[in-house]
Amino acid sequence: MVLQVASLVPVDLIGRQGELASLNERVKRRPVVVQGAGGVGKTALAKAWAGTEGAIWCDARGVGSRGALLEVMCRAAGVSVPRGEAVDALVEALQERKPAAMVVDNVDEVASDAFRLVKALHDATGVQVVMTSRVAPREASEVVTVRPWP
Repeated sequence: MVLQVASLVPVDLIGRQGELASLNERVKRRPVVVQGAGGVGKTALAKAWAGTEGAIWCDARGVGSRGALLEVMCRAAGVSVPRGEAVDALVEALQERKPAAMVVDNVDEVASDAFRLVKALHDATGVQVVMTSRVAPREASEVVTVRPWP
């Protein structure tokens, strides 16, 4: 499923201000993985960070391969997916559109591929990118962990 954040209801976070502050600071440098168990609020934190305007929202739930993830991300950015040139087309679209942010939500099944892809997009375009996953890939150097409430 692909959604633009602008169509989502803004999220008020209760008790997650520390995680949001950490996310805001870390994402300025490089892509950030928001990790935690299912249902702890990773998506809510990502929504609160992204705001309601200008961000690209991509739900990767159920995506099982790098190619399928790339296709979903291209659709989220409004890019038709040319065969063999999807990464270049996505980079070009992000450079033209200059979105405020991009969130790739629910990358559990393709976390390592997703991280490499969002890092390449960040490096090429400077767009701030957050991805959510139950487990952070080893390659991720910026991770915000959302823990269950005590």
